[in-house]
Amino acid sequence: MSDAAPDRILRGPAGLEAIRGLAGDEASGICYLDLRAIQEGRGMIGAGYYENRYRRVAGEWKFQSRKLQLDRLVSLDEGWAEAKGG
Repeated sequence: MSDAAPDRILRGPAGLEAIRGLAGDEASGICYLDLRAIQEGRGMIGAGYYENRYRRVAGEWKFQSRKLQLDRLVSLDEGWAEAKGG
């Protein structure tokens, strides 16, 4: 068994979701993310949010669409504060 971690494994996005709009059988919301990943053998940290749209089908809420807005994804070597755009 190798000690090397495979690329692009998200280390469990942590999120906080808020419903922003509700109209009949449709709703919209936003889910803020705190991400951890490994890419090309490097530890990564990121932040962003999902823009979600929901539809009620047969009494259950289902995703209609989900769009990711990734505000920042940097290597741990580069550092969060040192990253461009920060």
